[in-house]
Amino acid sequence: FNSISFSYNNDKNILNNINMKIYNRTYNAIIGASGSGKTTLIDLLLGLYQPNSGKISLSNSLYDKNSNKLLIGYVSQNSPFIDDSILNNIAFGIESKNINVDTVNKLIDICGLSELIKSLTNGINSFIGDRGSRLSGGQLQRIAIARALYRNPKLLILDEATNALDIETEKKLFKSIKSSYLDISIICITHRISTMKECTNIFHLVNGSLSQICDENNIIDDDELNKLADRYNSDEKK
Repeated sequence: FNSISFSYNNDKNILNNINMKIYNRTYNAIIGASGSGKTTLIDLLLGLYQPNSGKISLSNSLYDKNSNKLLIGYVSQNSPFIDDSILNNIAFGIESKNINVDTVNKLIDICGLSELIKSLTNGINSFIGDRGSRLSGGQLQRIAIARALYRNPKLLILDEATNALDIETEKKLFKSIKSSYLDISIICITHRISTMKECTNIFHLVNGSLSQICDENNIIDDDELNKLADRYNSDEKK
């Protein structure tokens, strides 16, 4: 992001002169109050909107050499699910004959879903119900993350996508992703201190302006992280 500003319908800017660089193989958190523009920032990165000014540059490594498609996986807080099998929800949008079942089984292990699969009579072919009604929120979030990883992205964006997981499960998930995808970069939009601790770089968005408050050379202490987490979690409850 180079001097990015953005507004909807030429109204007041939501984002003002944003500068941000995401390096390869890094783990990054973006924090800020609700409505501060965090998701808009990601929408710009994904090309869903164009900035009013400034430039967004993407590394060539984020493009598939054969198809020229972006190798970006995105998981929202409320990902869509279909009343179909776990297999088809992970390999969403891919014809049955083209699904790589070995890859799905690997992702089930990476995302901590093995015990769930073992407990189900039909395993990965078990249906999850309308909008995933037969599964818990945490199980659905891990299926959504597995779906994003199925296409082997170079950048994984998690928009409050682990908030239904307990801290230990979330920690194991990040550890597993990091060890299985050595070249991946991750961006987390989050208010959770446990998620922030998984990230080397933390960006703070306030009133449309972005600042980096933590990197490998400037590590923020737990007390400050707790204050930030408490501040924004309290805002969510108001």
